[in-house]
Amino acid sequence: MSNITPSMTDNLAKVIPWPYALCNRSGAIVHCNEVFLRLIGAEGGSGVGQLLSELMTTAQASQDLESLFSNASNEAWHGKLRIAGSQNLVLEAMMQADPESPDSVWLIIMENPVVNGQMILNPRSELRLLQILMDHTLDYVYFTDIHGRFVITNRAFQRTLETQYPGQEVGKSVGDFVTRETARWVGETDQEVLTTLKPIVNHVGLFQIRNGGAFWLQTTKMPVFDHNRLCIGLVSVSRDISEARQTENRLRMAIQRAEQANKAKSDFLANMSHEIRTPINGIIGMSELCLESDISPDQERYIQTVLNCSNTLLALVNDILDFSKIEAGQLELENIDFDLREAIEDTVDQFVSITRDRGLELAVKIDPSLPTVVSGDPIRFRQVLNNLVSNAVKFTEEGEVIIAARQSAVSGDRLKLLIEVSDTGIGISENRLDNIFETFTQGDSSTTRKYGGTGLGLSISRKLARMMGGDVFVDSELGKGATFSVELDVGIVSSETETEMLNLEELNGCRVLIVDDNLTNRQILDEVCRHWGLLPTTCDDGVKAIARMERAIADGAPFQLLLLDQQMPGLSGTDIASLVHSRSQLRDIRMMILTSAITQEERERGRQMGIGRFLTKPIKQNDLREAVLDVFGLSLGQQKLLKTGSSRAPIPMPRGDEMPRLRILLAEDNLINQEVALQRLTKLGHEVTVANDGQEAVDTFQTLVFDLVLMDVQMPKMDGLDATRRIRDIEANLNRRTPIIAMTARAMRGDEQVCLDAGMDGYLTKPFRAAKMREVLVQVLDRLERDAKVTVSGPQYEPATIALQLDEEDQEDMVLAARMFNDSFAQELAEFFPSDGAHDYDALKHYAHSLKGAAGLLRAIRLGQCAACLEDAAKRHDREGVDEALGQLSKEGALIRASLESFLLDS
Repeated sequence: MSNITPSMTDNLAKVIPWPYALCNRSGAIVHCNEVFLRLIGAEGGSGVGQLLSELMTTAQASQDLESLFSNASNEAWHGKLRIAGSQNLVLEAMMQADPESPDSVWLIIMENPVVNGQMILNPRSELRLLQILMDHTLDYVYFTDIHGRFVITNRAFQRTLETQYPGQEVGKSVGDFVTRETARWVGETDQEVLTTLKPIVNHVGLFQIRNGGAFWLQTTKMPVFDHNRLCIGLVSVSRDISEARQTENRLRMAIQRAEQANKAKSDFLANMSHEIRTPINGIIGMSELCLESDISPDQERYIQTVLNCSNTLLALVNDILDFSKIEAGQLELENIDFDLREAIEDTVDQFVSITRDRGLELAVKIDPSLPTVVSGDPIRFRQVLNNLVSNAVKFTEEGEVIIAARQSAVSGDRLKLLIEVSDTGIGISENRLDNIFETFTQGDSSTTRKYGGTGLGLSISRKLARMMGGDVFVDSELGKGATFSVELDVGIVSSETETEMLNLEELNGCRVLIVDDNLTNRQILDEVCRHWGLLPTTCDDGVKAIARMERAIADGAPFQLLLLDQQMPGLSGTDIASLVHSRSQLRDIRMMILTSAITQEERERGRQMGIGRFLTKPIKQNDLREAVLDVFGLSLGQQKLLKTGSSRAPIPMPRGDEMPRLRILLAEDNLINQEVALQRLTKLGHEVTVANDGQEAVDTFQTLVFDLVLMDVQMPKMDGLDATRRIRDIEANLNRRTPIIAMTARAMRGDEQVCLDAGMDGYLTKPFRAAKMREVLVQVLDRLERDAKVTVSGPQYEPATIALQLDEEDQEDMVLAARMFNDSFAQELAEFFPSDGAHDYDALKHYAHSLKGAAGLLRAIRLGQCAACLEDAAKRHDREGVDEALGQLSKEGALIRASLESFLLDS
């Protein structure tokens, strides 16, 4: 170290209180202080030139002191040294090359000797050890007294303050080095720690030196206490996060740009959805209306082709929009209750026509033990199933497509539902199995491929399944068909099966012969019948069936029910029925035909031979159960009586095509959409008034009273959202609320919520068909019933008499229902007013549900609302709610009975 003078070394020796030595690379002492000389036993001498390897050794035999000196670098070495000749005196030491003179090495003894394995520290060595530890951390560390004056700082903080020499900052405050703003927040945080005596953790602030650099620091400050627990200052530890802050800012800007791009994409998708769906709505709607008119066969074929192409186009558009919504995070799942079996069977129903035309066997196998009602997203559930079944049908030329549903696991109120869609189609080669779920990928992607499509169906299905807590898998072999399995997580709402709701005890032990050439169909029917308590036997052709029936009679155990497949090789179902009818000993057997297609001539012939019912494949379990009951002369209502043992007459249930006539305001600016909706609603029997824009809708609403408003969202002058808000303001003074349903071609996430926030009650996406329109109208009526549960017992409740609007064909049913209601209502209701006040909630629930259906048939809306309120209270075992609902039901029932008396007299 050439620039060290004797005077400087003398001053260092006097100032520095701990042992130190400056050596060369060979380990020879160049300079040391008196404390060091005393340590090595050379007090009074100079020690210069002595080799430290002769005076000290390392505590570890594996380390060589000479090599430590020769290899010393700017990175400090910390270790233990032993004084030569002493076995017990071990010293903590630090060795580091001089940064300004690489040939010189500093050795500092930290004066914390370890004697007999125990470290001994004095206050001076503790302070030095603290200083060394602080100087070798990358964080900025300082200790201040209660007045904010620096007591000790580390090297990193000293460099940040840009001090001229170590210790310059001692006794000064941070305000002597930084800007006013930095001094302000540092002082505020210091004062908070000293006042509350609680630490501040990870405070972020801009630390700016006067006329110097600026750093973003993340700081933690803690109070320091003496042995009497008095606060003597605070310690601050800070870390420079400037780079992380810049990265965070860049990420924030990137996120903002991504959000803006995502919003632009969402707006584009919404507008594209509207622009594409609007003309498709007109094409599909007008095509369907044309098909319902009187046209020639050629015209019908042309229009049907247009309709098929439009449906294909709509499916492709929906796939692309769904995929885009999923990728953009715009798709949210609902969680509502729905009938599981109905959802599966209705989805499969869409493929009956195409499989029949192609001669395919389509079968549904649903485990009877599955719960009836589950919670989830029914629309997306149907979409996944629809995609898989559509895929199976598309790639199957002959054979069968089987849909099987069962549970794979149950945990509490959650169910892992497994649905398998199997086909006998072309299959998938092994090298394509891993790719078919990728976007825009198909099993056959060649230019000569036979099957169309976007290649998005399976990708969307897997993404939706994973969103619903499951996945989609495939097992296939080229030329041998494929099985797609989808596993979904759903909630169990009702574990009550259909069999438990409609008990078939009267038919327990009924012997059934199932005749079908398809093994899968035989297995499905066999399993269902056994679950119902029947005794099934299966047979694969008509000749064997006749022989078995005759043998059963001879054995004294004749068959009572015959389930016949119509399309079989050899003898058809009606052929077998003819043979049965011709044998007097077999004529007592009740017969049903299960068919994919049957002519009117065959149907008439079957009726003459005693066939009780014709059911279309794939057979729905509810339809089969109803048919079995019917052929044995048992109605659904009688089955309920058999179950409860009650002598009460059943309350009539409404037929599926009955709906109260509504006065509807249709707000739509597109003339084609106007015509489609007007024709649809008129055919459903409703009275429709048309408004061409939002302002006209508001004006019309003020002059007439409507039961429902169908409101297009995008209209000139005033859009549907503003029109809805205006109508809600008008209603606030009228003390009524009219249901408003949005009609829009926009189909993005958030669109529905925007409509609901504006005051609408529902959301209908274009294009819509007759069935979809009817479904929405039914949902509106159901919602009105649910809303009535809140108000039915409140001050706004006003009893309403029955409103009868009957066609001639309904007159007979209504008269019968009215008489049964008037004869039984008072007696039935009295049974639910027990003297001890203890209610049978299960009986109440079933009674209220039945009464709600009867109210629908009678067009008694308020009575239905009371029944819905009673059902809800019974489900919750709410005694007060039940009592209140029964009281309202009694009052409303009296009014309905009076109206029915008048109606019966007029009839």
